[in-house]
Amino acid sequence: MRKKAEELYLATDEFGRDFGSHMVTFLPVLEGSIDYNQMLDLQRQTHTKKLHGGAETMEMLVRIYFPEVEGELDRLFAVRDEFSKIRSAHIGRLQGGLQR
Repeated sequence: MRKKAEELYLATDEFGRDFGSHMVTFLPVLEGSIDYNQMLDLQRQTHTKKLHGGAETMEMLVRIYFPEVEGELDRLFAVRDEFSKIRSAHIGRLQGGLQR
């Protein structure tokens, strides 16, 4: 179980860093200080290869070995999903304005 807990820690850390960097690079788009393409460039620059499986490994380990924290995982994914909705809506508005 210790090995699985260590794997979960590494996957969670990786997910957190990846999700955080996406949020941080999107904030200037919301403020209007950079455009969408500049954000994508920033995300490419900060992107790192997944070494520990990120969200997929984190979810697998929680569902199989650590079901006692499933509620926290579900809340974390709900936050991620809400961020994705906000981001998609904002990008849709940007793209709609560009097509006019």
